[in-house]
Amino acid sequence: MNFETAYQRALLCDLAYTDAATPIGPHHAIVGSLAGTEGKETVIAFRGTKTFKEWLLDSRALPVRSTIWPGLVHSGFSDGVHGLWTELLKLLPKPDEVEPRKLHFTGHSLGAAFAIGSAWRAAGIAGYDVQDLHLFAPPEFGNSDFHDAFNKRLGARTYTFCNHNDVVPVLPPWWWAGHLGSLCYFDAQGAWHEQFTDRNTWELTWQDHHIEHYVRVLGNAAAQELAAAA
Repeated sequence: MNFETAYQRALLCDLAYTDAATPIGPHHAIVGSLAGTEGKETVIAFRGTKTFKEWLLDSRALPVRSTIWPGLVHSGFSDGVHGLWTELLKLLPKPDEVEPRKLHFTGHSLGAAFAIGSAWRAAGIAGYDVQDLHLFAPPEFGNSDFHDAFNKRLGARTYTFCNHNDVVPVLPPWWWAGHLGSLCYFDAQGAWHEQFTDRNTWELTWQDHHIEHYVRVLGNAAAQELAAAA
């Protein structure tokens, strides 16, 4: 795991909450060329819930099946990805089977769910190469069947971040299937771990959920990583 990369992705997610974001259907994201790649790689950073319609997507948590997804998935998240997919494709470079287009997905909260769904769909298109996903406080997109299939396809390049007692990563609570990819958990002191340590199920809170907290702890981790390498 590279904390500087994760920190930069968190900054993009924070930026996606501002007017700098591009409307994609009813939602918003930062979509652009990844710095230093001469336009050959694209990063997509989705913001989390901000509008009433997005709150409605969060609340529509009934499990549904679809030919697009393996297993059962959250109906609101599924509909959200369907609603933005056509517009997102217009913003991405056209697929190239000879030299596949490299894509990097990231998102915070509801935006992390959009990143999960969009990465899954992109990975199924010849000519796209999903390089990595950085998921900040992702809610549960689907059940264990979905998780298993996702991790088989993209787990090795997926990083899930949870800040202490952030409540969102266990929502909806009735189908906790575990995290996607590799877990990076930050404890109450901001130290990171590869598993949950001092997380208290009875003290889960929205207070630890804000993207600013993820920017802060990842910025500190990136600085420590840089100092250790000096």
